[in-house]
Amino acid sequence: MGLVFSVMLTTLREHETYWKLYTIFYDVALALFFCWLIYVASHGFKGIVRYILEWPPLTYIGRISYGIYVYHLFMPKLCMFIVSSFGFEYPEGGSLKSLIPTLATIAVASL
Repeated sequence: MGLVFSVMLTTLREHETYWKLYTIFYDVALALFFCWLIYVASHGFKGIVRYILEWPPLTYIGRISYGIYVYHLFMPKLCMFIVSSFGFEYPEGGSLKSLIPTLATIAVASL
C-alpha cells in the first residue's frame, strides 16, 4: 500500500494543485512501504525474492558492502590516475567509465 501510494504521489508532484499532497504524504508513504518490507523480511521471503536475496554473488556484495561504501568515492579519480600513468586515455563517457571504478571498488573492498 505504501509503495502504491508513493508511486501515485510521485506522478502527481508536478501537477499544480497536488504538489502539496506529495510534499506532505510522500515520506509517510515510503515509511509505510519500508515498514511492510521489514515485516515481510522478519517472516522470511519466499519464491523468487528469496532466490534472488540468497544468490551467492549478491550475498557476497552484502558482506563487503561497507568496504564498497568506504572506497567508492575515491575510485574514479584513482582509476583515472592509474590509467593515465600507463599512457592510456581514460574513457570520457559510456559504460566503461562507470565499469572500471565499480570493478576496482569491489576488488579493493574484497581485500
